[in-house]
Amino acid sequence: MKQYDTFILVEDINTVARRGMEGVILEVYDSSCIEVEFVEPNGKNIEFDGQSTFQISPASIKIKKAYNIL
Repeated sequence: MKQYDTFILVEDINTVARRGMEGVILEVYDSSCIEVEFVEPNGKNIEFDGQSTFQISPASIKIKKAYNIL
């Protein structure tokens, strides 16, 4: 799990970011906390309570595609 990997959310984290949504990892802080964002198909960031990025547990996601930097 690393920066820019895409994932599928495996549990609801609030009323807007729901199980099954796809997102991208922006930052990996440690083994218990990552910062992520979700984007609508039209390119607009998903927001909740004025936030467009969210700190969550890695246990809340399943990696969809790993991003490899050459």
